[in-house]
Amino acid sequence: MSEAVIRRLAGNTELMAEQLSRMVELSKLDHVTIQVVPFEVGIHAASGFNFVLLEQLDPKNNVVFLESLAEVTWLEDPRLVEVYANVFKIVSEQALSPSATRKWLATVGAEL
Repeated sequence: MSEAVIRRLAGNTELMAEQLSRMVELSKLDHVTIQVVPFEVGIHAASGFNFVLLEQLDPKNNVVFLESLAEVTWLEDPRLVEVYANVFKIVSEQALSPSATRKWLATVGAEL
């Protein structure tokens, strides 16, 4: 996720601190990976749009979920899914590592 998602005030600071604390706890689970793309990365491959890559045990069954203001789209074509998987890989490599993200989230939460 983008650092902007974390930095933008939603609700009040107490609520946000609780949410960040919960994210830190969830990030410790083996099946959960949370990474933040910090502002200093600048414009990156996924800048300007959001997508969800749903990975299955069999990669042939992976799908991409796209949501806009007026519609929802599911991409199942393996060629299109691969494009998004490649973007996801690139952005994941630019993001903070999961452990660095955990520390960063705890720091931001403490600052609230």
